[in-house]
Amino acid sequence: MSKRLFKRLSMTVMTAVIAFGLLTSSLFTSTVGAETKNLPDPAKKTSLTVHKYATATESQTPGSGLELSDAEAAALGTTLAGVGFTLYSVDQNLVDENSTPAGLLAATGTAPVGTEQFTDANGEIKWSELSQGYYVLVETTPLAGYKKSPDTIITLPMGIADADADGDADNTGFNYDVHVYPKNVSDSPITKDVEEGFYEIGETVTWTIDARVDYDLYKPAVVGPPAVAEAYGSFVITDPLDTRLTYDPTGSPAVLTMTGGKSGPTKLTAVTDYTEVYDAATNKVTWTLTQAGMKKVDADDAGAVRVELDTKINDTAIGTDPTIANTAILDNSDANGTDGTPDGGVEPPIIPEIGVAGIEVLKVDSVDTSIFLNNAKFKIALTEQDAKDKKFVKDKAGNDVEITTGDNPETTTVEMGWGYFAGLPVDEPGPTDFYLVETQAPDNVLDPSKPYILKQEAVYAEIKVDEKTGSVTVKNQALGNPPIDEKKPTFELPKTGGTGTVLFTVAGIILMGGAAFLFMRSRKANA
Repeated sequence: MSKRLFKRLSMTVMTAVIAFGLLTSSLFTSTVGAETKNLPDPAKKTSLTVHKYATATESQTPGSGLELSDAEAAALGTTLAGVGFTLYSVDQNLVDENSTPAGLLAATGTAPVGTEQFTDANGEIKWSELSQGYYVLVETTPLAGYKKSPDTIITLPMGIADADADGDADNTGFNYDVHVYPKNVSDSPITKDVEEGFYEIGETVTWTIDARVDYDLYKPAVVGPPAVAEAYGSFVITDPLDTRLTYDPTGSPAVLTMTGGKSGPTKLTAVTDYTEVYDAATNKVTWTLTQAGMKKVDADDAGAVRVELDTKINDTAIGTDPTIANTAILDNSDANGTDGTPDGGVEPPIIPEIGVAGIEVLKVDSVDTSIFLNNAKFKIALTEQDAKDKKFVKDKAGNDVEITTGDNPETTTVEMGWGYFAGLPVDEPGPTDFYLVETQAPDNVLDPSKPYILKQEAVYAEIKVDEKTGSVTVKNQALGNPPIDEKKPTFELPKTGGTGTVLFTVAGIILMGGAAFLFMRSRKANA
């Protein structure tokens, strides 16, 4: 953009374009205060960062184009990786207060800025060193199960209403590094989320359920005089908790909130707005909206009901299973009893899961460490002396925890030689020491004539506090291969009844025969 053309733009026109493009996008908005007199420095380059989130309801709060704090961003939802965006540059002479994303995309002179970019593991894409001007951001590859976010007109730089706001260090009234937070609304009637990571025994895990409200089902079926009660359909959320999770309905009850409505997030009241039933025998929790609760949700035009549920990892998690997955079920019907969901309800398309603190074991050949070995067995001890005394970590039933290396169930491709000790303690400040004892050598499927030798010494492993998990690679020497760590080689003894025994037996018979012959000659000579 030329300096002369850019300086000729009045702040009134720029403000109108910014407000229109950003308000219609439902992503963020910007208003330039009357006190802002300066024009942006035409020598400066700009940048645009996309932060992609998944949510259960449409966003009601416009953004500012400034970067959010970690806490503010975490409240938006779950980050989405693999979403494709294309940024288009626009001929600034085509932009006015009546411009629309579709119109600008169809106009001559609109061109993509490079190729399509995809959000990374943090849900982010950044375009740097951009020229000042107008752009259209398009979500070109949405994820399955989510609605595409709307196309958006973006102006770089953006005007800032508050000259002292973060991102306006020079107090010029312009933000040259713009951040946008487009959110994808899930198509699923119910979603569930959790902060992924590894948790130890006794630690609290918070699960978040979002169940969408379908007003075709929940609106009153009967409208009449005050004596006639309004009749809403049913709205039931069920969480069949994993047995390794403990829920305390008295000490730490679930919190239900209606979201996406006119009032913003609003807490619902137990008993009045919903009932909760916890079945300790099945470890299942059920929340049912009352007619009063349905009326409150209806009146606020809320988009979803959110359940925040705290659970703790209990000691039945001690064992060999490294993950805990936890689903939820939405079941509803209209006021006439017609099912709004399939029999048995509907589950989230993605079932969230967490890891249990522990040690990952990888079993490999000592010469070729790319060969992973199945069917090795291990037990684990808390100290080296416990390992020598065969005092091992026990499960809830009092049995020694023993793993067998095999194919990793957590991977889509076959990964052999994998095992996991779950539910191990994590000490502060750490690391926490452990000692593995091999109780069975692995199979040598590549060369059965060279069996692997059982390790005699305990193997050290550790868990770090910040990661709450550890990994150890254990090598095994195949018979006849060089020793591990320059130790003396191990030779196989003759098998019982095998060639070695026969040779010893034949040699013994020959020796005994020779001795008998000499004894007889000696007797004849003395006769």
